Amino acid sequence: MGDEDGMEIDVNTDSTDMVNVASETEGRRLFDQSIRDAREVLRQHPTSPLLKYCPLILPSYAQDHVKQHGTLENICLRIAETSPNEFCWSTCFNPDFLADVLYEGFFTMGIELEDGAYDGTIVVAPKIHVKRCIIDLKDFKVPKSVRRYSRDYSISFDTCFTKVCEGIVRQHGQSWFFPRLVESFKRMHERGNQKCGFARRYNGNGVVAMHSIELWKDDELIAGEVGAQVGKIYMSFSGYSESKNAGMVQLYTLGAFLADSGIEMWDLGMEFDYKMRIGGRIFPRALFLNRFRQLRDTLDVFLVLPRTNAKEIIMARRARIQTEKNLLERHDAIAVESKTQRKKRLRHKKRMKWKTRRANKFVPDPCLCL
Repeated sequence: MGDEDGMEIDVNTDSTDMVNVASETEGRRLFDQSIRDAREVLRQHPTSPLLKYCPLILPSYAQDHVKQHGTLENICLRIAETSPNEFCWSTCFNPDFLADVLYEGFFTMGIELEDGAYDGTIVVAPKIHVKRCIIDLKDFKVPKSVRRYSRDYSISFDTCFTKVCEGIVRQHGQSWFFPRLVESFKRMHERGNQKCGFARRYNGNGVVAMHSIELWKDDELIAGEVGAQVGKIYMSFSGYSESKNAGMVQLYTLGAFLADSGIEMWDLGMEFDYKMRIGGRIFPRALFLNRFRQLRDTLDVFLVLPRTNAKEIIMARRARIQTEKNLLERHDAIAVESKTQRKKRLRHKKRMKWKTRRANKFVPDPCLCL
């Protein structure tokens, strides 16, 4: 297959232009290359269930292409509404295309095709789960047991993306975390909190950024994960840990930081017991996509965290929850007090009205007094 990753170009733009978005010419070339690669993959793997039963998606690169084929958003929405399968597939590993797919709520992973004489072919397999595990971070809390031993750890963002990826592969094997996909993730990570993706050229909304989270004990990296931010949503991809305690501290500290940073939805992907224990809830596909689209278009949430003690982040979250609770209780107290005062006033008014009527009823007639 052709190397479409090399088709991305850097354009010299001013501060109002988007950075690292392929030009229309390069986008057209990328689209044509993806078509050729898809045909070659289909020829090599004619019996693959993924290719046979799941839809193919390709990058939308220009206005005339959008008019002819529809936007990637509309295509993905039709797939989500009508396809009984959870997977799509594509031969395009371009970071802008992957960013667009993430922006539509698809979990981006890689799959190795093993049928036929061409074993080892890797394709992108965007996944839209029938049921998605989600945490609403508005009420996210950290249990006391985790707070107790979190003081021994510190956490950081985006300081050693490559080492975290290596740790994931070391613990879980390549699974879906194949080198070609990881390389695309690295290129997305290098862009930081910049807008990326072909679709950003037309609507100008949303931030799609790749992040790594690192957990340290002393100066040793003992846990981490890779994920993506889409507006006010954080999507966890994969992680690893050297010990159970480290993994739980990393998860809860990450949740506390995300909640205090303005992230409203934490997307955990598939349902697992440990995800449910930290507050996960199951959303059906339609409900998830509805909520996802409400939160993805924001430009005011950026995840930046230098190396910080985990307990400090957890206690800051606890203090914020307590402050919000106190404000709510104060508001409720004021509301209750106002209601009580109103009842007293109405009662007093009614009593005075009754006394006035009674007094008027027994006023003596002056003529009878003579």
